[in-house]
Amino acid sequence: MFTIRRITSQDKEAVLKISSKIWEGSDYIHNVFDRWVADTRGEFTAVLRDGIIVGFSRLSFLTPTDVWLEGLRSDPDANVKGIGRRLSEHYLQLLSRKTDLNSIRFATYFQNKASITTSERLGFEVDIIMSNKVLCIDDDDQNRFKDKALPQNIHCGGLGTEEMNRYLENSQYLKDAKGFICLGWVCYKHSNQMIEKFFYEPKQYIAYKTNNNLSGLLFYDIKNSMNKTPTCNICLIEAESQEVADQLLDAAKIITVQSGLSLLEAKIPTQERYLKPLSTADFKSREQENDFIIYSYPLQHLRHVKRIMI
Repeated sequence: MFTIRRITSQDKEAVLKISSKIWEGSDYIHNVFDRWVADTRGEFTAVLRDGIIVGFSRLSFLTPTDVWLEGLRSDPDANVKGIGRRLSEHYLQLLSRKTDLNSIRFATYFQNKASITTSERLGFEVDIIMSNKVLCIDDDDQNRFKDKALPQNIHCGGLGTEEMNRYLENSQYLKDAKGFICLGWVCYKHSNQMIEKFFYEPKQYIAYKTNNNLSGLLFYDIKNSMNKTPTCNICLIEAESQEVADQLLDAAKIITVQSGLSLLEAKIPTQERYLKPLSTADFKSREQENDFIIYSYPLQHLRHVKRIMI
């Protein structure tokens, strides 16, 4: 018999045992377990069979009206199918009681065929397909960057919020990314509030100025990384030329190394203006481009959820 309930701190050993079997032991759930349990606005949820946890996932609120689904896992040794469907139906039932939502979304890797099939059958639709690029800085570059100064035209502070927001208003990146800014595997829609919270206030931005005019901007995130290996996530890159993009990415490498990290990831639109500078900087795809998919659930379907699932 299957049951669904909130995960508590007493479930940590069982949850992390399942997590240890995912992605050859490189899963990140151990980094976020305590925080997810403590988040009472959302729900960290387990599926149990005969009282034993066989799967779990999380519903969180990125804003009071924007829902993000993440962390779907099932025990590969339990031989249980339909964990994702059960949890998704549970969440949609919960959310069908709300009348003020703007979005319900999640992201997945293109090889996660089971999750994609289940989600599309439930009515989720593709928002955008992007590309996940990865760079592991080797020992030689670690030594080269550890004491290197930032390029002359690079600024990691000192911008005004109005200057930054004006630049972003005309950003080709935001147009190509359909307004999404990804902090690792969690994707926000652009707003001035989220820019201030994640990038402006903690100074997680790299600006390129020519004659005191802003001609390039890169957002990165270290503080919110959920990866098992601490990672610098590149969240946006807007540059007026290949040369400016090269300088921004070089600065990102320096900051990464001098922060004690060696891994960078970037979720970017699959267009040449982003692919080319990342390729020049030695970023690679894990398997292919167009491997990162953001889905959303049409809110007009929520009013039918309870009737369909009773």
